[in-house]
Amino acid sequence: MQKRSKVPLLVSGDLENGGQGGAADGTNLASNMQLAAANEPDLATAFGAAIEVEGYAMGFNWVYGPVIDINYNYQNPIVNIRSFGDTPDIVEQTALPVMNAIQKNNRMATCVKHWPGDGMDDRDQHKVLTNNTLTMKEWRKTYGRVYKSAIEKGIKTVMSAHITLPSYYEELGITDVRTKHTPGSLSYELNTKLLREELGFNGLIVSDATSMIGMTSFGRRKDIIPQCIASGVDMFLFTNDMHEDFQAMLQGVHDGVLTEERLNEAVTRILA
Repeated sequence: MQKRSKVPLLVSGDLENGGQGGAADGTNLASNMQLAAANEPDLATAFGAAIEVEGYAMGFNWVYGPVIDINYNYQNPIVNIRSFGDTPDIVEQTALPVMNAIQKNNRMATCVKHWPGDGMDDRDQHKVLTNNTLTMKEWRKTYGRVYKSAIEKGIKTVMSAHITLPSYYEELGITDVRTKHTPGSLSYELNTKLLREELGFNGLIVSDATSMIGMTSFGRRKDIIPQCIASGVDMFLFTNDMHEDFQAMLQGVHDGVLTEERLNEAVTRILA
């Protein structure tokens, strides 16, 4: 496929724990929480290097990991042992060496997730919109700190998920209940103002899977498709029907939801 394509292809996968995220017979190294429990930075580096080697051998060049969510709620059905731990210290000291090792050879990009931070809720965004309930003071000391560290260490991409952060909207003076519960994947405030302007991220933002009910329950698919890109997300993950979704994006341009400038910005980041 790479040989046939005029533009180099991004080949991505959830290689969070080794090659098993890309192939049925790929290696399962360990869960993130197992790795962090060893409390050994050199092992975290080796973990990332092993993901990179096996992933690259299979043709991948983009890892949807490491997960930098914090396991504050042990009943969370999504994060749990996919998290490195239940404090920002543990997550930071393990995730960053993994990230550095994956990107060291400049042939694999990493993607931290799930923006603006999972691990607080006890629900599953595959089935319902989920909520990060921290105040912004608490958020900046925890999730914000870990994202800032990843950005400063050179993370190339961030996955914006179907998770709300109502306290940020309240900080901006927005109190409308529906608006302040806009998921990250559809939120201009969270993607552009908080992630890009405040934290200084200038890489690529990719949405989480767009068939999840955490996103689709927020509006009609034809409306949320252009809204996703307009909010600052550069790449729309998955289509239900390629033709229908493309037409919805095109209609968003015709209706003024999406500008040509915004499209050019998104495509530039993807190509870069």
